[in-house]
Amino acid sequence: MGLNSGSLTFFRLKFDEKIRPSVSEVADLLQEWSFDKIYNDDNMINYGFVPLGYPENNNFASSEICFEQTYMFAMRFDEKRLNKKFFEIELAEKKKEFMLQSGKNKLTKSDMDFIKNGLLLTMSKQTLPVTSILEIIFKPEKNVIYISGISNKIFDAVEHLFKGSFDIIVYRDSIVNTAKSVLQNPGDVDELINVSPTSF
Repeated sequence: MGLNSGSLTFFRLKFDEKIRPSVSEVADLLQEWSFDKIYNDDNMINYGFVPLGYPENNNFASSEICFEQTYMFAMRFDEKRLNKKFFEIELAEKKKEFMLQSGKNKLTKSDMDFIKNGLLLTMSKQTLPVTSILEIIFKPEKNVIYISGISNKIFDAVEHLFKGSFDIIVYRDSIVNTAKSVLQNPGDVDELINVSPTSF
């Protein structure tokens, strides 16, 4: 899916703020919010901007990002996914071990939280993440962002990155607005809503 594979399946996001950043400003903001710059090994989810062609090219200063007032780059999204059943088995072992070492017959809530958090941290450091590279087309003059994949977690990441970097609030278009944007006669959608027994 995306530009590199020749697919034109992109999801559209919108924002209302009027911004007209220069190419150098965009490059600086993308670098500041790049994957390598904001990566934290303790996080279960890591994300950040990367240039197209990543990982061969990982520096925005030397990357081509602007094409006729349209910015093109990508976002790397890494998620560590723990096996739930394996975690439960390891947690049971850690609880036994803790009770033997502490001489306790019963664990308190704070004991449980301590054991669980320690195990989560240890296992997350040993777990390889599932990595996605999502291509982004950013058109400030049209107040629109296109992205080559979307889910709730990915949307949250995009929302955070664009708020932090460009100070804009990203949102998803409703099905009505999406339909109006692609129809030759957008008023047809309003007529359809008026005669429809259920609202969109």
